[in-house]
Amino acid sequence: MKNNWDVIVVGGGPAGSMAAWNSAKGGASVLMLEKDREIGVPVRCGECVDNVLFPKSIKIEDKWIDTTINKIEFISPDSSNVKIKFKNTIGYILDRRVFDSDLAKYASKAGVTIKTKAYVHGLLVSDDGFVNGVKVNILGDEFELKSKIVIGADGVESRIGRMAGINTALKMEHIGSCVQAVVSGIDIEDDSIKLYVGENYVPGGYIWVFPKGNYSANIGLGILGKYSSSGKPKMYLEKFINEHFPNGSITNYVAGGVPATNFVDNIIENGIMLVGDAARTANPLTGGGINAAMHSGEIAGTCASNAIKSEDYSKKFLAEYVKIWTKFQKKPQEQSYRIREFALDLTNDDYNHIAKKALAISEEKRSLTKIFKIVIWRKPSLIFDVIKLFAGF
Repeated sequence: MKNNWDVIVVGGGPAGSMAAWNSAKGGASVLMLEKDREIGVPVRCGECVDNVLFPKSIKIEDKWIDTTINKIEFISPDSSNVKIKFKNTIGYILDRRVFDSDLAKYASKAGVTIKTKAYVHGLLVSDDGFVNGVKVNILGDEFELKSKIVIGADGVESRIGRMAGINTALKMEHIGSCVQAVVSGIDIEDDSIKLYVGENYVPGGYIWVFPKGNYSANIGLGILGKYSSSGKPKMYLEKFINEHFPNGSITNYVAGGVPATNFVDNIIENGIMLVGDAARTANPLTGGGINAAMHSGEIAGTCASNAIKSEDYSKKFLAEYVKIWTKFQKKPQEQSYRIREFALDLTNDDYNHIAKKALAISEEKRSLTKIFKIVIWRKPSLIFDVIKLFAGF
């Protein structure tokens, strides 16, 4: 393995693979380092995407899809079920092991060199303050690898960003504690996702049931840090599974954190960019992050290759990434955050009231826009946010 690269990407998830792939497509020599033994393992999310926000540069392949989703169900504290059929949208529950692995293979085909079991524990920084490489342990051997640009795709509260002097710390109210179980042996519809809302299920969050086919589902919850304490997320989840799927078998557990914060633009410094969860790209309302992470990686990778061609790795040049990302994501993320902040104050009675109003709308005429118009009945100033966010759903 050579010691000098144009771009080193730290992290092999969707954001990292997209960044590496697009850097290589632009002519850069690229190394991608993944700390786990295998790309796509372990899976740390609900695995849900949609065809509207998924990057148009990639065709969704059948082998990535476990189930195709055409409706969503909101279950209120009194068990009212509000079903909404998607209008112009198709949802997919992915097999992230296959999906992530294929994205890495696409990157590899474009010329990216990939190393797993590669733990980056330091950055190389020039005398003039430019990040210009990494210190990494690969299968027990230590290396110092030079690069012109480092892209941090290393997840929540990015260590890579922190090493570069970027403030990646999150407040408790801006991080979601998530736990998910794969539950088998349950009989559920394969074309519908279910979201359970209300304090009796979980305070400061919601529970999801995403069908995976073959009588199995991802069942998980997200709960904001200020509502959580040691062991509580798992306790809430196990209580829910025992009550709603008592005959199911838990075959896998995963847990992790999700950034649930407003838009941030402090994601670059000289010689470094952050993407995906490291750049806090997840939707603060739902916690969903695959689509946005991929977009951020795609934009950053293109910017990195342009920087290599221009021989300019300064924060000023890399600001083009922030400019494009801001234009793409700033408004949706801020709209989602405002709605989330309002929704946090809703009580069980509020959710039951919303469900009753929603059920008064015929199923053929229901949409996410109409439902969320009901949700914000006490704060009509959010109506514009709702219309913009849920158009097409």
